[in-house]
Amino acid sequence: MEKLDNKQVEKVSENVHELMSQLFENLQLFEKKSRRLRIRINKGLNELTVGLSNKERLDLQKMIVKNVQQGFDSGPNITRAARRISVGVSRGCVGNDGGGVTASNGSFTVKVCAIGSLDQGVTGGGVEAGWSY
Repeated sequence: MEKLDNKQVEKVSENVHELMSQLFENLQLFEKKSRRLRIRINKGLNELTVGLSNKERLDLQKMIVKNVQQGFDSGPNITRAARRISVGVSRGCVGNDGGGVTASNGSFTVKVCAIGSLDQGVTGGGVEAGWSY
């Protein structure tokens, strides 16, 4: 293997650092801007799941997926301008037990999820996003 060019390695490292820094900055802005909405989602899920059986909670997840899909299919929003959004059920939530809704347009993937279990209910939530370039 040929010797690595340290200047090239440093430049790539600087670019990776810059990309990560920009993402952290934008995530902090999103976290602040979405706080009320995330609280409403958590509260709504807690209210919806009171007294539901495990099967009914899984059915609820499927109902939410269906409604989110309909929103992407019919709503006038920026996501419709790109490609069709595919929505599905997901397991796990930011490395924890739980589940949620995943939406993807082939390039971007977004997951909104609830942390918790069928027995204990919702104890938190998370948002995951990614894309390939």
